[in-house]
Amino acid sequence: MIIIINIIIIIIISSSSSSSISISISISIIIIIIIIIIIIIIIIIIIIIIIIISSSSSSSSSSSSSSSVVVVVVVVVVVVVVVVVVVVFVVVVVVVVIIIIIIIIIIIIIIIIIIIIINIDNIITIINTIIINSSSGRHINTTIAVQ
Repeated sequence: MIIIINIIIIIIISSSSSSSISISISISIIIIIIIIIIIIIIIIIIIIIIIIISSSSSSSSSSSSSSSVVVVVVVVVVVVVVVVVVVVFVVVVVVVVIIIIIIIIIIIIIIIIIIIIINIDNIITIINTIIINSSSGRHINTTIAVQ
């Protein structure tokens, strides 16, 4: 029975660690996507600024000032919209990851409580043997193996 308890605990620990690894991998993928989006936005802004500079230098001052103002306003609006979308995306992803972690923790706690309820007698004997071993100075594994 003690071996079964240990196997179940090992399975719980390994499943929780693998799920946390998958969560961290998904977070890193999302961060990479966000960085790529930001780089694309910066490139678009640089291209638009170059177009504004070249158009203002080639055309007359009165028409270029009005067109450049419009282009600058459009660029600012696009940048603000993209930044808001990215921030909302990041917040949603963080909330989803937190909810997944909370659900995993709740499931692990429920499984541990069920194991404790089912095997309360064995757990009491394990605790007693650990107390006896720690007071007598013997190794824990020898007593469990004897049992």
